[in-house]
Amino acid sequence: MKRSILVGTLAVGVCLAGLCLGQETTGSANESPSSQEQLKALAYFLGGWELTGEITLAGQPTKTLVYERQFKWDLGNNFIQTTTTEMKDGKSELRHRSMIGWEAKPQRITEWGFWNVNLPTELPAGMETVTWSKEGENWRIEREGVSGLFTIIDQNTHKYECTFRGDDGSENSWHYTATRKTAPAAKVKQTALPDDIVKELRFFLGEWTVEGNILGKALKGQWSVKWAPEKHCQLIRYMAALDGEEFVGNGVMGWDTAKKELLIQMFYSNGLMENVHYTIDSPGVFKGAYVGSAGGVASTATCEMRTKRPNEWTFQTTGFTVDDKQEGELSIRFVRTEPKPTQKSIK
Repeated sequence: MKRSILVGTLAVGVCLAGLCLGQETTGSANESPSSQEQLKALAYFLGGWELTGEITLAGQPTKTLVYERQFKWDLGNNFIQTTTTEMKDGKSELRHRSMIGWEAKPQRITEWGFWNVNLPTELPAGMETVTWSKEGENWRIEREGVSGLFTIIDQNTHKYECTFRGDDGSENSWHYTATRKTAPAAKVKQTALPDDIVKELRFFLGEWTVEGNILGKALKGQWSVKWAPEKHCQLIRYMAALDGEEFVGNGVMGWDTAKKELLIQMFYSNGLMENVHYTIDSPGVFKGAYVGSAGGVASTATCEMRTKRPNEWTFQTTGFTVDDKQEGELSIRFVRTEPKPTQKSIK
């Protein structure tokens, strides 16, 4: 479990990786981005639903489920975020969270989902990526070993049936009926980033080579960042290898106008999730607090990134711990591999 945490920690000081892979950012801010246009097909699901059904795992008794699932626009209405919860002993417990986005290059709707695997009644997968496709009035989601179908009954009711293979090759299934509880929330106008924050974030645009040391292990990789279509946040694609183990990072960084902080939420291909809150200590100097989680094991650190040179920046942690144990530090260097974007190209 520790290894999963270590593999993901490079991006602690970095902005998050691009959930919307291959999107272009050259269009006008007034143009409707293709991601939003494609996701409008899922507008039926927006709002709140009560899910009532059963889970059947091989070799175990069938278990009933009563969940609540919310679908809402996120990140300037370019993604749909879903959250699934269950009431236990009078408390709402998180079961699943996902982001649904449009991937421009493969021309498909993709959902990146994360299950709470620490609960005894939960599904076995911690992280999964599935694709959505239309079947008449219905929707199918698929990945290797998983096939699910949303059957639309009416505007306030749909059914879902899914079969999936366990890690041991066993056949499992679950199904539910969803009843609408709340209508979709009204779209919220995205607040523009402050000029000084835009200036700081411009530095990161482009392609970078990554090299460094994570708790005594050599790290190498490539890091790429673009503006989101409406330029209200940055999207990053990150691919690297740590001690020979390859991984991918995806996520988003945005600005909290109330707290005056840069907020980062990162998802990795190995199931690790990270959150970082940064404040701007001075121009080119960001100081932050990091929290990571992989399979219920927490990692924490304070961190700092510096952008003092035009084509290079660094990231460093202090007090990096895994499960409350000091594990060493992270020291990473980023070097630009292409010319810095011009002022004209990023307006």
